[in-house]
Amino acid sequence: MKKVKFIQQLSDTSCGLACMAMILDYYGHEANLYELCCDFENSRDGLSIRDIKNIASYFGLDSKASEILNVKTFLGNKIVEPYIALTSNAHYIVVEKHNEHSVVFIDPEQGRITEDISNFANNISGIVIFFSPNRKFTKKKKHNNFFKILKIGKIDIKRLCYISLISILVQSLTLLLPLLTRFIIDNVISKGEMYHLGMLISVFSLIIFYALFSFIRTKLIIIVEKRYIFTLKDKIVGKIFTLPMKFFDSRSSGEIVTRINNLDSLEKIISSGISSLLIDLSTIIIAFIAMAMISLYFTLIITCFAIFLFIVLYFLLKKLEEKNSNFISSKELTQGYLMEIFSNLLFLKVSAKGDVSYTKWKEMFSNELKFDVERENYLNIFQTFISIYRLVPNLLILILGGLEVQQHMMSLGSLMSFLSLVSLLLSPITLIVQNCFQFQFCFTILDRVFDIIYTPEEKNQFSISKLPPFEMMTFRNLSFAYSSAYKVIYDISLTIKKGERIAIVGRTGCGKTTLIKLLLRLYDVEKNTILYNGNDINLFDLNSYRKSFGVVLQNDVMFNDTVISNIDLTHSHSMEDVISAASLAELDIEINNMPMGYYTSIGDNGNNLSGGQRQRLAIARAILQNPEIMIFDEGTGQLDTITEKKIMDNLKHKGITQIFITHRLSNAQEYDNIVVMDNGKIIDSGKHDELCGKEGMYKRLFETSYN
Repeated sequence: MKKVKFIQQLSDTSCGLACMAMILDYYGHEANLYELCCDFENSRDGLSIRDIKNIASYFGLDSKASEILNVKTFLGNKIVEPYIALTSNAHYIVVEKHNEHSVVFIDPEQGRITEDISNFANNISGIVIFFSPNRKFTKKKKHNNFFKILKIGKIDIKRLCYISLISILVQSLTLLLPLLTRFIIDNVISKGEMYHLGMLISVFSLIIFYALFSFIRTKLIIIVEKRYIFTLKDKIVGKIFTLPMKFFDSRSSGEIVTRINNLDSLEKIISSGISSLLIDLSTIIIAFIAMAMISLYFTLIITCFAIFLFIVLYFLLKKLEEKNSNFISSKELTQGYLMEIFSNLLFLKVSAKGDVSYTKWKEMFSNELKFDVERENYLNIFQTFISIYRLVPNLLILILGGLEVQQHMMSLGSLMSFLSLVSLLLSPITLIVQNCFQFQFCFTILDRVFDIIYTPEEKNQFSISKLPPFEMMTFRNLSFAYSSAYKVIYDISLTIKKGERIAIVGRTGCGKTTLIKLLLRLYDVEKNTILYNGNDINLFDLNSYRKSFGVVLQNDVMFNDTVISNIDLTHSHSMEDVISAASLAELDIEINNMPMGYYTSIGDNGNNLSGGQRQRLAIARAILQNPEIMIFDEGTGQLDTITEKKIMDNLKHKGITQIFITHRLSNAQEYDNIVVMDNGKIIDSGKHDELCGKEGMYKRLFETSYN
C-alpha cells in the first residue's frame, strides 16, 4: 500500500488543511500547505466537516462523512484508502491503515503514529470522512520553493557568477597538485634528477595565486550572504505588519519569532550552500576529466560508487523530512511558551504558579530535544556511512592500481596522482550530500516562512484617501462569524454621533470586543454594514481610517524605554504635544515627580509603573495621535472613579467621541448611551436611569458592579 506523506500543520488550527493536503498528495495532487491556507480561509476555530467536504469538491474529490457508532467494529473492517478522522479533542488526523490489533495514523502535529486499537477507539470521536477522485481531479507536481526564496531575497546573481568563475579557477589550481605529484614521481624522483629553479618558482606561484583567489572568493561570499539575508528579513518582517488579524488568531508570537530567527539558518544554507555547490560541482567536473585522462577503467569504478551514494541519499532524505518537521514544530511551541512565561512573569510569581509553568516548559523542551536527538542520530548514521564510503574506493583503487603498477600497466606516479584525485573528488561529493541534508532542513523552514510571505495582505482597495472630519458612525444590520460554524455578531444596528460618550456592556464573551475589532477593520465585513459619515468604511484608505481612532486596551503594550518614548512612539511630536497629552490623561504631575521626569525608564513592559500609571500612559499615547474617536476596551479598569471621570471630561472638552467597553459601571451616569449586548445581539440601549428603571440585564450588571 502507498504511504501517506506527512505534511505538518502551520498553525494551531490548520490541522484540517494539513490533512486535506496529505489526502490530495496521496492521490497525486501535490499541494503546498501555505497555498491552501491562502486559497481557503482557515479561521481561528479551524475547519468544519462542511469546509473539508467543500475543499475536497473543489479539487475533484468525492467525499462522504460518516458517524461510526461502534469504532472497534469499524476498525475490524478492511479499509484500503486513507481517510480523515476527528479525535475527541476536535483534532483532525489521517488514518493510513489499520488491522485487528493496531492503527497507523498521521497526526499533522506529531507525525506518523502507531497505536493500540483500544486506545485509538477511546480517543476518536467517531466522525470519519472518506475520499475518492472523480473526473474533475487532476494530478499536479509541487512547485520548487528553493528558487522562490532566492527570488524573494534577491540573491546577487552577478556576484554568484563571479564566485563560480573564481571557484573553478581555485579548484583548477588545487587539481594541479596531483598532476604535479605525478610529474615529480615519474620525471624527477624515479630518474634521480634535482629540483630546478623553475619548478620551485612554479610551486610558490601556485600557492600565492591560490591564496589570493581564495581570499577574493570568500569576500564575495560574505557580501552575497549579508545582502541576501538583509533583503529577505526586511521583506518578511515588513510583510508581517501588513497581514490581517485572522493570521495572528491561530499563530502565537513565539511561532512567528522562531520562523524569523530560522532565517539566520537559511543565510548559511542558501548563500553558502549555493556557492559551495558551485565550487564542488566545478571540482567534480575537473577531477573527473583529469581522472579519465589517467585511467578510464578506474574512473568508471568511482562513478558507480558515486551513483550508489546518491541512491542511498534519495531514500534517506524522504525519511529525514518528517524528522525535520517534528523538530522545527516542537521548537516553535517551546519558544512560544517561553515568551508567554516571560510576558506573564509577575502573575506567575504572585500566584506561586512559576513551578507549574517551569515544569510544562521542561516537558516541552524535553520533547524538542527528543526530536532533535532523533534527527541528529539519523544524520549520524549517514555520517558513519559517508566515512566508510570515503575509505572503500581509495582502498579498492590502491589494490587494483598496485596490481597494474606491478604488471607495468600504470606508472607509480599515475597511481599516486589518481589516488589524490579520488580524494579530491570524494570530498566535494560528500559535501554535496551534506548540503542536501541542509537543503532538506531549509525546505522544512521554507514552508513555514512562505506561510507568512504568501498570506494575502489586509484589503485596502480604497477610493477615498483623505478621511473627512468625523460626524457619525453607523452599524447597519451587521453580522459576523469567525468561521462558517456559527456567528458571533447578529444583526447589529447602532448609531454613534460626534462628541457622544457610549458604553457597550454585557457578559464576558457576548461580542463586545469583536464589535470594536470590526469597527477598526481588523476583520472584513460585508459592504455597507458599517458606515463612516454615511460612506462604507471599506472606501477609505486603511491607514488613514485607523489613525482617526485612539485605542486603549486593558493590558496595552509597554516598551523597555523612557516615559516619553512610550508616549511618542514615532518620535515625531514636540515636547509640548507630549506634555499636553499626558495632562489630558491626568499623568503629567506624576511624571514630573519621577526621578528623571519624562526620561525615566519604565522597565520591561512598564513594570516600574503602577497599573493605573500604565493605563494613563496608554491613554496619553492614544491622545497624542489626535484621534476623532477614543475606544477604551477595559482601558480604565485600573483607574479610580475620580481620575476616570476627569479623563472622560478632558476628552469631552476636546470634542472627542468616546466608546467604552466595560464591566465597571461606576461612572454610568456620564454616558450618553449605554448599549447592552448578549450572545452577539443588542438587547437593550438607553441612558443609565432609563435602563435601571427596567428589570433587565443592565440593571443586574449595575447592581452586581455597585455591590
